[in-house]
Amino acid sequence: PPPPPPLGVEPDVANKAKTPPPPNRHTAQTPLESEPPMQTVTRLPATADLTPSTDTLDGWLVTKGTPSMKTWVLHTTTDGTMMSGIWECTPGSYHATYTAYEYVVLIAGKIVITPDGGTPVTVEAPDAFVIEKDFKGTWDIIEPVRKHFDFRLG
Repeated sequence: PPPPPPLGVEPDVANKAKTPPPPNRHTAQTPLESEPPMQTVTRLPATADLTPSTDTLDGWLVTKGTPSMKTWVLHTTTDGTMMSGIWECTPGSYHATYTAYEYVVLIAGKIVITPDGGTPVTVEAPDAFVIEKDFKGTWDIIEPVRKHFDFRLG
């Protein structure tokens, strides 16, 4: 026979099934059957089979030479706050005005970036660097550039 209930507890309350504890970070949660699980890893496509944009970026003005750029936007987050892709540029100079934070990994090339009124910073592959959203200054493309970028959009 089952043990008697603790003092002060009615027999039918003591024998009721306990509600399981809420899930925690160690407990797997199953998505609702009507909702597919969210894909949280996205492999980005190679650029070889994609057509890039060849438009000059907003806020970029050529200041020396005849540089040309190509931009492949490879992914934008579902909430629209981040954009990732590849950017290429031939030698020459631009004056750039940023309105968004950018994280960069330089895959190839060399650039001297000079904030207006600031000190030049030379970056070359495989350097990683960031540009703050209020940056204004010169990008002097010394060697052909290929970079991976992540922009914060919101």
